[in-house]
Amino acid sequence: MARIVLLSGARKNAGDHFIVASTSKLFRDAGFDVIRWTAEQSRQSFTAQQLEVINASDCLVIPGGPCICNGVFDFYGLDLDAVRVPVVAWGVGLGDIEKDPDAYSLTLKDGIVDALKQMVIVTRDKVTQRELQSKGVTSTFVGCSTWFHNDVDEISFRSEEPATVVFSSGAPFIRWSRLNHHVLSYLLKRFPVSKIQCLFNHGIFGEDEDLILCCRQHGVEIVEVAGSFERMLSVCRNSDLHIGFRVHSHIASLIAGTKSILIKTDIRGKGMSEALQSPCDIEAPEIAKQIDGAIEKCLGHDYSVVVDTIQQQHKVAQQAIGEFHGSIVCPRQQF
Repeated sequence: MARIVLLSGARKNAGDHFIVASTSKLFRDAGFDVIRWTAEQSRQSFTAQQLEVINASDCLVIPGGPCICNGVFDFYGLDLDAVRVPVVAWGVGLGDIEKDPDAYSLTLKDGIVDALKQMVIVTRDKVTQRELQSKGVTSTFVGCSTWFHNDVDEISFRSEEPATVVFSSGAPFIRWSRLNHHVLSYLLKRFPVSKIQCLFNHGIFGEDEDLILCCRQHGVEIVEVAGSFERMLSVCRNSDLHIGFRVHSHIASLIAGTKSILIKTDIRGKGMSEALQSPCDIEAPEIAKQIDGAIEKCLGHDYSVVVDTIQQQHKVAQQAIGEFHGSIVCPRQQF
């Protein structure tokens, strides 16, 4: 049986754990044996024993995340010269965007570009693919592995008036987190008889104190899912509408047939929205102008374009993984 080593940097964020589990499932379903290394085993240089395990596998897979950035190899403790099997960056996107949240391009060091050219790169969105292409780096657009976590042929959207609405709050370190109160207040007025839940994917920080107080004052259920993508999936699956800042709560909702509106704060959200062809997403700076229309459009939309996109890209993913069995084409000549 073909074997991969899956190197994860997931720690608290439920979305990161969602990516790892979905990528593992995708490769296992394709007949691969998957060795998963946890966050504690990454972010440091590999030991000789770890390198032996990696080099005895068919390839090393880095699943998802903002992998296309100057710090990627330091983050994973990855020395390409020591790894003798293909390195596959699967479902990855642009990183370093916190330095310029509106940027559609990165200034990558020459050494990083050269290193990326030595890897097999599968992107989560077309924005990343276009940026890599502009730098002479070949990649394939597949999408995020989380799109395929559930049976893609069973996605069916509900159309009833929402009895339960989930709001995925922005972590306090993102620029637009100040809009958390605005969105929550709007939802309380727009859905006065609905159950409202406030989802914290990244954990609860001291800076969230005011938001927590607001939730308690208005009977909003506080749901903290850091480190537990399963709980995030359950919450999104059992709701009727999701709106919020968290990309993977958006995806978790869509694959469960829950209508969803992503509030796009940076290139990650913009890239994912474009890739999924998600029809009702809104721009964070325009939220006051767009939220009313977005919700009305969302409630009346069948989301068939999203279903079609996920099903189409699942076939692309299966084809890409199928080509890995004994015949991974890697840019590095030594392979």
